[in-house]
Amino acid sequence: MEANGFITKEHYVNLMDLHFQRAATTDRSVSAVGQ
Repeated sequence: MEANGFITKEHYVNLMDLHFQRAATTDRSVSAVGQ
């Protein structure tokens, strides 16, 4: 995507960050349920 110029580097980093935060929150919820 980035190579085509559709999104900027900053945009890409933000997307990765959002995805990571969402995954971390999900992991926390799963851990709480597991206990």
